[in-house]
Amino acid sequence: MHKNMHLTRAFRGVSVLFAILAGGAQAATDISSIPLYAIQGVDPNIALTIDDSGSMQWAYVPDALSTSGKRYRSSRYNGMYYNPAIAYAAPPDENGVPLSTTFAAAWLNGFNHSSGSVNLSNSYQATITFNPNGGSHSRQGTLESSSAYAADYYVFNSSKSGCTGSPTDNNCYDRVIVSSTSGAGGTDERQNFANWYSFYRTRNLATISAALLAFHAMPDNVRVAWQALNTCTGFPTTSSCSGYSGSSFSSALDEFSFGSTHRTNFYRYLMRLPASNGTPLVPRLRDAGEMFRSPRVYQSKPGVTVTGEKQAVCRPNFSVVMTDGIWNSGDAGSTIGDADNTAKTLPDGTAYARTAPYPNNSDKTLADVAFYYWANDLSSLANDDSLKYMPVKTNETVTSIDGSASVTLTPFWNPKNDPASWQHMTTFTIGLGLSTWLGNDWTGDTWGGAYRDFVTGVRAWPSAFSDAKPGNVYDLWHAAINGRGQFFSADSPGDVVTAFQTIMASVLDRTGSAASASVSSPILSSNTLAYQVLFNTTDWSGDLKAFRFSNGSNQTPCDQLTLGTLCPTPEWSAASLLNVRAPSGRAIITNNGGGVRFTWASLSASQQAALNGGDSLGSKRLDFLRGDRSEEGKSFRKRAGVLGDIVNSNPAPLYVGTTEKFPSRKPMVYVGGNDGMLHVFDAASGAEVLGFVPNAVFPNLIELTKTKYDHRAFVDGGMTAQEVQIGGAYKTYLVGSLGLGGRAVYMLDITDPSRLTESNASSIFKGEFTHNNLGYLTGAPKVVKTLAPAPWDWVAVFGSGYNSSDNKIGFFVVPLTAPSSGRFIEATADWANNGISSIATVDNNRDGAVDSVYGGDLFGNLWKLDMSDKNASSWAIAYKSGSKPAPAYVAKDASGNRQPITAAPVAGAHPSGEGEIVYFGTGQYLGVSDITNKGVQSMYAIWVKPSHYINMSRSDLLKQSIVADYTNQFATSDARKTTDNTIVWYDEENKTGPAAANTYLGWYLDFDTESGERISQAPFLRVDRVIFVTVTPNDDPCSAGGSSWIYELDRFSGARLKDQTPFDYNNDGVFNSADFVPGSGTGKVPGSAIRIKGGGINYLGPTGVVSEDGNKERKIISSSSGSLVSIGESGSRQMNRTWMEVIRK
Repeated sequence: MHKNMHLTRAFRGVSVLFAILAGGAQAATDISSIPLYAIQGVDPNIALTIDDSGSMQWAYVPDALSTSGKRYRSSRYNGMYYNPAIAYAAPPDENGVPLSTTFAAAWLNGFNHSSGSVNLSNSYQATITFNPNGGSHSRQGTLESSSAYAADYYVFNSSKSGCTGSPTDNNCYDRVIVSSTSGAGGTDERQNFANWYSFYRTRNLATISAALLAFHAMPDNVRVAWQALNTCTGFPTTSSCSGYSGSSFSSALDEFSFGSTHRTNFYRYLMRLPASNGTPLVPRLRDAGEMFRSPRVYQSKPGVTVTGEKQAVCRPNFSVVMTDGIWNSGDAGSTIGDADNTAKTLPDGTAYARTAPYPNNSDKTLADVAFYYWANDLSSLANDDSLKYMPVKTNETVTSIDGSASVTLTPFWNPKNDPASWQHMTTFTIGLGLSTWLGNDWTGDTWGGAYRDFVTGVRAWPSAFSDAKPGNVYDLWHAAINGRGQFFSADSPGDVVTAFQTIMASVLDRTGSAASASVSSPILSSNTLAYQVLFNTTDWSGDLKAFRFSNGSNQTPCDQLTLGTLCPTPEWSAASLLNVRAPSGRAIITNNGGGVRFTWASLSASQQAALNGGDSLGSKRLDFLRGDRSEEGKSFRKRAGVLGDIVNSNPAPLYVGTTEKFPSRKPMVYVGGNDGMLHVFDAASGAEVLGFVPNAVFPNLIELTKTKYDHRAFVDGGMTAQEVQIGGAYKTYLVGSLGLGGRAVYMLDITDPSRLTESNASSIFKGEFTHNNLGYLTGAPKVVKTLAPAPWDWVAVFGSGYNSSDNKIGFFVVPLTAPSSGRFIEATADWANNGISSIATVDNNRDGAVDSVYGGDLFGNLWKLDMSDKNASSWAIAYKSGSKPAPAYVAKDASGNRQPITAAPVAGAHPSGEGEIVYFGTGQYLGVSDITNKGVQSMYAIWVKPSHYINMSRSDLLKQSIVADYTNQFATSDARKTTDNTIVWYDEENKTGPAAANTYLGWYLDFDTESGERISQAPFLRVDRVIFVTVTPNDDPCSAGGSSWIYELDRFSGARLKDQTPFDYNNDGVFNSADFVPGSGTGKVPGSAIRIKGGGINYLGPTGVVSEDGNKERKIISSSSGSLVSIGESGSRQMNRTWMEVIRK
């Protein structure tokens, strides 16, 4: 099995950020922008413990700092003081609106204006302490001629006369008066100074701001509880939590959704965070651990008991502790004892034998508490592997600082990992202003500096006890190690913000399981390479990778593999190549009414307005989209890479069609990204050649730069590359949809790859079609030749999509050379929330021109569009019932329930030579609500005759059935057997009535043995076989993916194959009776379907790779787990088919 794993985390709740994309009030088809197989995990529990001790009033760090002299007003000496190199963001209120202050009237407390304001231009005095409750101040003594002065700061200058080069020397500082020109490059820094003064100048203010910024960026569906060291202790469930003023409320764990009362109360408490009393850290961390013992924290809604509720065993618990002091009061209790220095058996059976760096020589310490609540099972719920977080998967050797000792850590005992499969508490700690106690032992990394001595046993952790110095500072670090989290030593307001944000990002990264590790869409194959696209739900980055096939020659390690096996190492990664590409060197075009360069000057006024978004950062946003990363972490969000996630856009190769027209054309691969553009990559090297930004995505491009980014689709639909003849000249057009990215279809001329440059933008871009009846089109448009004269001789045809502006659904036909003339051909408006997305085109008489188009809707109607007429105005729905268009078939289950059709059909010739057999599956797998739908779905084959019977029902079809599953017969796969009933066709082609007794107009197979099984991908044909993939979603929030079967049946009858196994079930490379399953009596028969063992995987469309002798194939399938799965399959005679002929998205 070929694997490409990128650990990804997706909350089931966060996935609902898909929102319902709707065009009008009545449009409400549930469609997720995140693939349903990637939705996994549950909302995490976060317990915040925050310092409200008296030292939080201080405006300096560290504790022993002198508050006199110029040096005090320099960030070089006093880390809390204003640093001109830092942009101090105004923190948000509970509604996400940034709080405000001004230089002329800067609030003494930006969160409580009752303390008043100060004019920083003439009445400034540097703060030493500030009590947020009442606003009492102590200020630095006079350095200037008056007690109040213009706001200023000092810059360290070692070249000054008399300077010793030490930051403690007051002779080493130059004064800067804050003004409209005092900033870098002569810029105005007055607002930045005002923000620092009102929101960051003391430990209390900086901590509040950092927490507000960090929690604002959290998804709505985390669950949060909070306490301080001296107030709201124990996370009260009653309304007894309050700050130094304001109302009281509960701070117990609850949902943190935007706009919720709980979220509002959290913000209100933080904005009134006291600063008095001692630092009882140890009992407060114990309170967090005890809270996670409560059954309420594992309920779907904390504190709400639901009869029969299945509690999520994979719900993780995180404790975040922020303090500026050395713990000095309180006790952990006798139960905790010397937990980290006591041998024990962990809940998963692993023995703990006081292994470094976990034990110390003190008991009842912070580290003991963290270890206790990590090492003990906090719930009676079952263990779950998805609770594990294992970024380091192999042994790691650590050497002591002096090189005298080393230790090899297994993944389980590596502190960088959290291997606990039981319900436990993971601990993160932040120490503000404590670095001087650590000295050179601290190098800025939890697992660096003196950690190397602690883990190798060269040194022991310093003793920790009440008010111990420096032992209790090390104890904060030690607690994070023991709790399998991270420690952050912060020496400035910026450090506090970074620490909180890093912890919150880590919480998101750790949530979920590797079952959703990396998810991918179907791959493409050429003669030599397979292309796989991937995305990562942690950071919404993406990649396109190319893999070579083994040629079986034994010349290289890969070629020593079986012929046709995928090589394990990619030939290239488009994401890696793009990350080192200079933004200015990329060729990107867009549509502003015509094809133009994607530069600020080339955009229309409306496009510029969309990118500006009210803050005039539009040109910088455009640079961001082009790959510039200079504003990441400042004005814009940080990206893991330039290439955005690639979800539903299947790669399309350039070289489909009659390649003899362009024998020397350089191959390209086209794929849409949710970074706002279509990408063109060199198929051989992976280098990006061109990007295209459709006009329809401009209204949402601003979302890509937001620091709180909720996933959105942009260029996320299907596409078709097709050779056409325009005005006598052969061209190649690419026509694509945007999926949920917009209601539009774009058209590009990609004939000559050497001309895919910005300077040729006007000739590359051919149109962007929009229409009131066009919804979100997830399927690929088709490009076809017709019998009509120009401009209707070559057209793009596609369904009306989902959630259009009204209830009308049907088909669009758009001339390639005159897109604005496109027509909508209505099928029906009888149902709200309907739609047609994926289609199939048919050339019945094989004259090279399309005759029919088929597409299904969400109410089970299979529609046929007749395009056989030479007059384009005569193209219409093929059948009528009275005066209204009628479907060719209505799919209903045995109980008469309509079955939705979302996947494209496929058509094949009927053995009589009359009409065609249309194959399609039913099932809806679009939105979160579909996951739990258990209705019976089916696979159909319908004979559409020239004299078609539009009232056909399942009584006119041969029934095939699932007989049995064999889950123990083969080591690596499961087998499924279906019936082999024989079909007798109702061959009176001129009769339009129902089939006669014991004759049939097609066949069907119900998926009635596995609840929820359905088809969401197009079937495809291999001569006399039909191949299709089903998916059964997993509605367990602790397990992503689901399961899939790949069926291969006789396409004419739907029966299992008669005498040849379709699959190499035992994986021995031979297709023989050893792959058969039990038949009647002692006989053996071929199976009908295969499922690879190992749950949590569904398959995203197979690609057949035919071997040289044509007798067997190897299906290369991309799975929802990020694996490329290779399945041996018997051939059905050699076929020379391109990808576009094999699979229709």
